[in-house]
Amino acid sequence: MADIIINGTSYPLKFGMKFLREVNKRNAVPVEGMKGVTENVGMKWMIAELMDNSVEALADAIFTANKTESPRLTLPEIDEFLDSEETDIDGVFNDVIGFLETANATKRLVQDMKDMVAKKKAEMELEDEII
Repeated sequence: MADIIINGTSYPLKFGMKFLREVNKRNAVPVEGMKGVTENVGMKWMIAELMDNSVEALADAIFTANKTESPRLTLPEIDEFLDSEETDIDGVFNDVIGFLETANATKRLVQDMKDMVAKKKAEMELEDEII
């Protein structure tokens, strides 16, 4: 369990199986070679969006992770927090990604995504050297 402090109040965030299931079911893609079969990939999409610094994905991650906890945050409260000039947005991104990196339900997915990004960067650098 993790916490985020907004306006002096500590809000618990839980990046567990309920979080994973809810986020995962938001996006599905067809499984290649298996007609009519889909794979839920919402968590992979969210991780990618967080790695790309999507503030909307950040707000969604915070809202969803707090959904089953108390006290509860509303989306307007999260939006106001993220919009505030006093908020260290880079720090919030780092905290949320860090929470995902340590939660049992999500840590392997985060590591797999980081590995995939590193591999793609290496391939692109190699292509640039050849050109």
